[in-house]
Amino acid sequence: MITKLRRIIMRLRDDERADIGMGTLILFIAFLIVSAMAAAVLINAVNLFRQQAERSSEQILYMVSGTFAIKNVAGDRLKPGEDALMELIGEHIVDRDVLASEYVEIMGTAQNTDPTTSNYGFYINVTVYNALDNSTLLGATVYAFLYNITQDKLLTTLSGSTDGSGNVSIYVNLTKYPADYIKIYAESSGYYTSKEYTLTSTYYAPNGTGSPPYNNVSMSIGLIKVGVSQLIIDVKDVRSSLPIPGATVRIIWAGGQKVAITDVSGRVTFDVPTAYIKADIFAKDYQTYLTKSILVGLSNDGKHLVERVYVVVYMMPIDFYSDRLEFLMIKLSLMGGVDRVDLGETVIEITDGQHEVSLTMNLSQDMTNFYTTKNSADDAHFSAYPILDVGGVFSPEYPIVTSGDIIMIFINASAIGLDMKPGTNVFIKIIPPNGYPVIEEFTVPPFFGDRYVNLV
Repeated sequence: MITKLRRIIMRLRDDERADIGMGTLILFIAFLIVSAMAAAVLINAVNLFRQQAERSSEQILYMVSGTFAIKNVAGDRLKPGEDALMELIGEHIVDRDVLASEYVEIMGTAQNTDPTTSNYGFYINVTVYNALDNSTLLGATVYAFLYNITQDKLLTTLSGSTDGSGNVSIYVNLTKYPADYIKIYAESSGYYTSKEYTLTSTYYAPNGTGSPPYNNVSMSIGLIKVGVSQLIIDVKDVRSSLPIPGATVRIIWAGGQKVAITDVSGRVTFDVPTAYIKADIFAKDYQTYLTKSILVGLSNDGKHLVERVYVVVYMMPIDFYSDRLEFLMIKLSLMGGVDRVDLGETVIEITDGQHEVSLTMNLSQDMTNFYTTKNSADDAHFSAYPILDVGGVFSPEYPIVTSGDIIMIFINASAIGLDMKPGTNVFIKIIPPNGYPVIEEFTVPPFFGDRYVNLV
C-alpha cells in the first residue's frame, strides 16, 4: 500500500515538472524572437552608422588630399535653350519716327537803308511758326539778350510779341548797346521754348561793331507744341511673342501720369510731353514689369521734337521657370599644392537615388560665352567655362585647370534624366585623372524663390 502510494506521488510530481518545463520553453522561444528582432535593429543601425562614418571619413580624406575644391553648387531653373529669351524680357525701342523738329534759323540779311537808324543799329525781323504744320503763331514773345565780350556782361534784354502773321521786329541800338553777340529765343503759350540761338556780329555788322551801316537780320523760329509726341507700347509674351490683350499700362513722368489698357493687338498709345517716361505694366499670369526711363521728344542736341516712339515690352509668364532644376552649376578650383589638372580626363558621377550617370567633358563645346557654354552640356557630357583663367589658355582643345583658376561646371540635369524636384537628394563625385575624388551631397530645397537656387 505504501509502495503504491509512493508511485502515485512520484507520478504527480513528474507531471508537475513537465508542465513547468513547457512554459519555460515558450518563454525561452519568445525571448529568442525578441532578441533576434532587437539584434536586427541594432545591426542595421550599426551598419548605417558605419556607412555614414565611412562616407564622412572619405569626405574628410578627399578634402585633405583631394585635387578639386568645390566652392559653390547652384541650380538653374531656366529651361535649356531659353537664355536668349532672358535678353528679350523688358522694353525695346524698335523705332523712332520724327515728325517735326524745333528750329531757329537765319533767313537772310538786308542792307539797312533807313538813314535815321543806319548809324545807330539794325532790326531783327522774326517770324514764329508751329514747327509741325508751319502755321504762324500770334502773340509769341521773342527775346534778344545783348552781350559784350570786352565788358564781359549782359548789356540789356530786348523783346517783342508777334502779330497776326507771326511777325515781330526788334530794334537793336548798337550805339547805345555795343553788343558783340546776341542770344535769341522765343516762347508761346502751349509750346516749348526754343533752344537758344547765338547771333554773332558777322550778320548785323559786317564792317565791325560800331561801324555803320548795319544790316537788318531776318529769322524764322519753329516751336513745338507741348504733348504732341506719341509713345506706342506693344506688350507681348516673351516665349510665344503673341500679344497680351487686357494688360494695364501706366506711364509716369515728372509732373504727370496716364493709364490705358492694351487692345486685342496688345497695343496702347499715349500722347506725351517731352520727358523721361517710365511704364508700369500689369497683366494676369505675368510678372509685373517696370521699364527703364525712355526719353521722348528731345534730340541729342537739345532740340524739342514731335516724334512717335515705338516700344515693345516682352513680359515673363509667372510659370516661366521650371518647377525643377534644369541645370546644376558647380564652381570649383584646385586644392592648395595642386598645380594643374586635365578636366578633359575628369569624370563626374551623379545620382538622384534612382538614376545614376557618368559624364565627361564636352571637348567640342561652344565656349563663345557663358550661356553657349552652359547649353553645350548634354546627356553624356558636362561643359566648363573659365570664370577666372589665370593663364588665359583654358579651352576645349586645352582643358587644363591651373592653380588660381576658377571654373564653372554645367550639368544638364534634364538631359541626363535626373528628376531635380524639391526634396531630391543628390550625390556627386568628381573623379580627376590623378588624386582623390571630390564628393558632394545635398538636398534640393523644398521651395523655389527665383531662377537660381543655392544648394551648397
